[in-house]
Amino acid sequence: MLNGTTLLAFKILGATTLVGGALVVGDIARKAAEGETRGRAFEVVTTLEVTDMTMVVDGEEMDTERMLGRGASTTTTRLEVSDEFEKADGTRPTLLRRTYDAIARTTERPESGGGGGGGFGGRGDGERPQLESGLVGEDVLFDWDAETEAYTARIPEDSTLDEALLEGLVADLDLADLLPSAAVEVEESWDVPLHVLESILRPGGNLHLAMPEREGADERRGGGRRGFGGGSTDPTALGVEPEYRGEFKATLAEITGDEGERVARITFVVDASSKYDMTDAIEDVTRETQRGDMTIVTLEAVTTNSFDGKGELLWNLARGCAVSFTLEADIEREEINATETIFDEGGRTMERASTSEGTLAYSYVLRGEDE
Repeated sequence: MLNGTTLLAFKILGATTLVGGALVVGDIARKAAEGETRGRAFEVVTTLEVTDMTMVVDGEEMDTERMLGRGASTTTTRLEVSDEFEKADGTRPTLLRRTYDAIARTTERPESGGGGGGGFGGRGDGERPQLESGLVGEDVLFDWDAETEAYTARIPEDSTLDEALLEGLVADLDLADLLPSAAVEVEESWDVPLHVLESILRPGGNLHLAMPEREGADERRGGGRRGFGGGSTDPTALGVEPEYRGEFKATLAEITGDEGERVARITFVVDASSKYDMTDAIEDVTRETQRGDMTIVTLEAVTTNSFDGKGELLWNLARGCAVSFTLEADIEREEINATETIFDEGGRTMERASTSEGTLAYSYVLRGEDE
């Protein structure tokens, strides 16, 4: 027989059930209705400072002290989209129309300590030109294939969007991979697959960010250039899959709100690393873009990112979607690069290894219907 406390629990938590006297939540899941619209806004802010560096040129170690102690660089990536579920199966949209409202990446570097106008391009504030995307203001359609369990991107019939911009786009921005795969009790924990961490930190996949094209500029130095810019390479654009180690754990902290407005609060702890070996991918790109009699061979290009932090997800149970998600972490990045440059009259090898430390701040919000 159900006592008064049990009946009150059912009244407050709606679809929850009781197992062994503990409240068990069975409806923390994604939902989607045909005709539904969702506005989403992401921001990823990474601050890093080089703390150690070694450089060897033709076997001779170079002095790198002047490259250290310059302060931190801050990179901010923003993405805003408007999603319309033209078709849905109750769980996810099967035909998704996405409008890319805003995409941008800016980097602020520390001011130069020298006398010659610090920062990128001699600008004293150290701010580098903003990277932009040809996707802004455009619509892309995503079709769900139930057999392959994947989305395929295509261009609307009335669009003039370059089909090359579809490569590497990710349709799923629901953050549902953070949810438990089965019913859980309040205060119960579960493991989140480590690949989910990297995917959420790169919302939307390859957004084709590049320097704005300048009139008369070389094509490869304008909008056609891929990656972060400034000597760094985006593994997403290169299609490189990382190796993961560590732990990404979630806990159902509580459920708040009245019937119909219930929200699950899920907390996260992450202590993990991802290793990208981009040697072959960069070598392929370098080979395609070489000029003249000079040949550049990529001997090694490896980046390892380590994360140690905490996060929080608010999930609307009735609507079946994330209301907000935040993640703050200390990060360490180790980069190893080795190249050989071959000329007609000889060649040169260069090896560089660096360690950077800093912080990561990630935020996602479900934008209001009136925005």
